[in-house]
Amino acid sequence: MAYRSTDPQLQKMYAAMMALAPDTTSELYHERRQRSGAGHRAAFWDGYNGVKHTPHVIPGTFSAACAAAGRDFRRQQDKTGAPLVEAVGYALQRSQGRGRPALPPELALTERFEVRCTKAQREKLDRLGGVQWLRDKIDRARDG
Repeated sequence: MAYRSTDPQLQKMYAAMMALAPDTTSELYHERRQRSGAGHRAAFWDGYNGVKHTPHVIPGTFSAACAAAGRDFRRQQDKTGAPLVEAVGYALQRSQGRGRPALPPELALTERFEVRCTKAQREKLDRLGGVQWLRDKIDRARDG
């Protein structure tokens, strides 16, 4: 495949990225996984991962040539059945949920209430286990 550009420098960058892509010891990889970090690598892996709107790729620049190389390298791998390169960091974050997993709805602590008490009562509550002790007492108490 060839990069469709009349600029010989962009074609040279595309060819260099395509030459680096299959070599897992090249600067594109870290421990055989995607290594972004620098602009050209981020653009390459964005192209590889099929990211459409990315701040790493600016049309008509080296980053666009790198993204095109990533896209074409992925197409080559898909045709040959080669294993895909494992995503890490930013690419991984885009594909998975971020942060702590949500609790099931029945366990989510959504209600809030305030209680007025004396300082001595508050200290005793803290000694007994605080809010968790109070929740346990409520859960164990009989209705009715």
